[in-house]
Amino acid sequence: MKIRWALNALLMTFFGLGGSFGQAPIHQQPVVTGVAAIVNDYVITRADIERLASAQFEDLASSLRSRKISVAEFNKSYQSTFNETVDLIINRKLILSEFDRLKENSNGQIEFPEKLVDQKVKEVINDIYNGSRLDFIRTLTEQGMTLQEFKRGIREDLTVELMINQHVSNELTVSPQKILDYYNQNQEKYTSKNQIKIRLIMIFKQTAGSAAIVSEVKNKLLDGASFQEMAEVYSQGPRKESGGDYGWISVDDNLLQKEIKDVAFSLRKGEVSGILDKPQAFFIIYCEDKKEPTIAPLPTVRASIENMLLEEERNRLREQWVNKLMKSAYVKKLQATGK
Repeated sequence: MKIRWALNALLMTFFGLGGSFGQAPIHQQPVVTGVAAIVNDYVITRADIERLASAQFEDLASSLRSRKISVAEFNKSYQSTFNETVDLIINRKLILSEFDRLKENSNGQIEFPEKLVDQKVKEVINDIYNGSRLDFIRTLTEQGMTLQEFKRGIREDLTVELMINQHVSNELTVSPQKILDYYNQNQEKYTSKNQIKIRLIMIFKQTAGSAAIVSEVKNKLLDGASFQEMAEVYSQGPRKESGGDYGWISVDDNLLQKEIKDVAFSLRKGEVSGILDKPQAFFIIYCEDKKEPTIAPLPTVRASIENMLLEEERNRLREQWVNKLMKSAYVKKLQATGK
């Protein structure tokens, strides 16, 4: 999971984080078990982490229940998500603390434009609640949240965004040489896979005389019969009506069993396979066409490379800035492993 630098206000508030973590100094808070981290005078609890990352944790739990992942894989992914969420909130609190520091030292020259918060609230009401302020307030009440808490979450989001924009220019550039170097060094990313266009005839072994039928079909094909027509007449597969047409498939596709796909990719253009004898059915494959791997020309991928490199540079500058903030702050992780 890639750490995001600014959280969406709805995510914060509807997981109960609009005013839950880091809002009261430690000496004003009750004794809390499961403290995940401390940033200056603020605490981040394990409950904060689990609420914020609840969707990711539930996805992991679902994968574990359905046995898509092992217990070891679950624990590893859970710990990784937990740790990244801790870092996310720490970064956020550092930025908000820096804003507070600058505001205190500005002699009133730095003030957050509250009209931005009100504008965002209106957007939420219009976009999500079809303009119904009543439905919006009702949802907040069901979540156990006040309008002021919701606004505080939005205010923090916008503050983080504004602070980042001030310290990381949006006018960064990437040199043409750097784009070319990345393209040359990562050609595999821009190289297409082997592809074949195939048709397939499948006859189930439970069909009476299936072995004789598939032999007859193969002989007719050897005599020049149209594979498409033979598939339309004899095939019992799901693509019978389209003449057994499976279209273009690549080596990474899982549309066919590996053994059948291996045979298909071994065929030359225009070649028909022998009879494939599998446990449930007989198969005959026709390779209608082939595409060799090709490298996308630089002009067609230049924009995507440039955007990717720009985002990497923005992330690097953000990390550099936040690391600088961290050096002058008190940060202590107490449950960095999550489990």
